[in-house]
Amino acid sequence: MIANSRIGSLLLAVTLLAAAHGASQGSAADETHEKRLESLASQDSSAFASYHQLRDMITRNDDVGELARKDVVDRLLAEVDNERIQLELLRVRETEPLHAAALALEVFHARLWAKPKGSTIVAGQVVIDDGQIDVRASQGQTLVGEGGYFATAIGDPMKPIGFALQGYQPIFAKGHANQNGFVWLGRLRLRRDEVDAMRTLHGQIRIFGDIGPDEISSSLFLAPPIINTPTGGYHGAAQVSGEPLPTVSISDPGSIHAAGFSPTVYWLSLTADGYSPRMLVLDFTGDEGVDLGTIPFLCADIGYYAKTEPPGPRPVKWEKSYAAAALTSRDEGRPLLVMFSTEPCAPCMMLEQTTLKNPWIEQLLSPFVAVKVMQNQELQEEILGHGVGYPTLAFVDPEGNLVHNITGFQESMFFAQECAKAYEKLKLDVPMGIERLLNAFEQAHESSQQTDQEAE
Repeated sequence: MIANSRIGSLLLAVTLLAAAHGASQGSAADETHEKRLESLASQDSSAFASYHQLRDMITRNDDVGELARKDVVDRLLAEVDNERIQLELLRVRETEPLHAAALALEVFHARLWAKPKGSTIVAGQVVIDDGQIDVRASQGQTLVGEGGYFATAIGDPMKPIGFALQGYQPIFAKGHANQNGFVWLGRLRLRRDEVDAMRTLHGQIRIFGDIGPDEISSSLFLAPPIINTPTGGYHGAAQVSGEPLPTVSISDPGSIHAAGFSPTVYWLSLTADGYSPRMLVLDFTGDEGVDLGTIPFLCADIGYYAKTEPPGPRPVKWEKSYAAAALTSRDEGRPLLVMFSTEPCAPCMMLEQTTLKNPWIEQLLSPFVAVKVMQNQELQEEILGHGVGYPTLAFVDPEGNLVHNITGFQESMFFAQECAKAYEKLKLDVPMGIERLLNAFEQAHESSQQTDQEAE
């Protein structure tokens, strides 16, 4: 009896300890959950992490998921002081609780991307009129999620946002900002389009290089009908495939043909190894065909324009210290090249592994004292007068004056052109072979830009 009593007491003690531990764990979990919601709504430094954690939580088929779905919508309802929008959110939650929670999260997510802060957020539902296509195949400036719900920050409340789908008429919608900068656009219906035989594509590729038309790859993309974001950037892509897009064929001697376009906007990409890619805008909203005219397709190999053998390799020697490099530049009267970089930085790595290892570029950079600077905001302000994107290369004269700068990845030919601008300001002589190829490339590039403007 004594032994059984002790065992019973021990089991009771263990049970009480487990219950107390579970209660403390539950309390800690509730506190963490509340912090996620507060972080998301206040847009602090952990907001993006909270967004992704809550996205996972609302899909759970348990009590945790049910609570997360309720709390996320409640959090948005508390911030939206507009009865119509509140009723709409409640209606969606009543019939589609997961969709309502996902929509609320996307509203918070749109606020995180909104610049400047306080930009208007629009939300609504895209509906396919005949129901034959998955609504997530529609294309706009933001993702269209399950059930067709979306939310996005806009740059101008007086301008619309739009959605497109192959085989359908595009839709455009706008609304005046309600309280707290939130607009509910309601249901936006995509309706079937009557096929118009006039919507055809024609053009002619002029190749500056040694490849044939059959070596050029073409890719067609359905574009947002309009981009109305605070930054002018593009944040959306169709999540699933819809009806096949028109097939763009390139036949000898470079003729472009296609038909079957909807009355909306497309992007046409032309690529080939060793050539500068072309991205062309095809606007069929006027219910007419698009004639691209002549499209220059430019070889990215400097040697093609130089018509001479490339110079011998001269690897760029990067100094480790900016102070030492600046001193050498001043003492030797040589210009200074400062590359601002960071880690990780894919464009920086691409620039170093391709363009900066091109022997023609190495020759152009040989007069410079080169130094790489990693994440030094103070030095960026000192040299450039402002912060920069990465990579940024600053060309500085021996007296420490900035004469030219380049930001972002540049292919060899375009980088050579930028170097030539720095050469001119520094009163350096461009090597004869490079000057000749720059002239030839400049003519081809100007022709290319003129064609783009005519196409637009």
